[in-house]
Amino acid sequence: MSFKLSNIKWGWVVLGVVLTVVIAIVVPILINVGYGVVLGFQLRGSPPTERINEFARSTPVAIVGVLVMAVSALIGGRVAARRAEAGQQLNGLAVGIGTVVVWLVLGLLTGGIGLWGLLSCVAAIVGGWLGGLLAARRTEPEF
Repeated sequence: MSFKLSNIKWGWVVLGVVLTVVIAIVVPILINVGYGVVLGFQLRGSPPTERINEFARSTPVAIVGVLVMAVSALIGGRVAARRAEAGQQLNGLAVGIGTVVVWLVLGLLTGGIGLWGLLSCVAAIVGGWLGGLLAARRTEPEF
């Protein structure tokens, strides 16, 4: 892996970061809405917001959030790396680092970063790099 910044396709990296952040925000929202709908049907009425908030802050939902961040960064890193002629891993890593910057800014604006936020940042870097690695392996000739 070479570290030439001229190999980075910045437009595609920005698109990969936006795609990663959108997926990482939308999927947990859909999970929480789905839980609220199911709870509403079970209670035959409007579900209590305390139970929905308790579910949203639970450990399994936080773990799923970290996994969603890793998968979305993998997708974003792969999108950016497939468009690069060289330095695919570097493009994927740039998507991961860009996602971390956006995620930290969003976390600071919404009240702070916790342990799960830091784990999501690590997952974003690993997922972006892995997406770049998978795109690089696709361009290699097979023997």
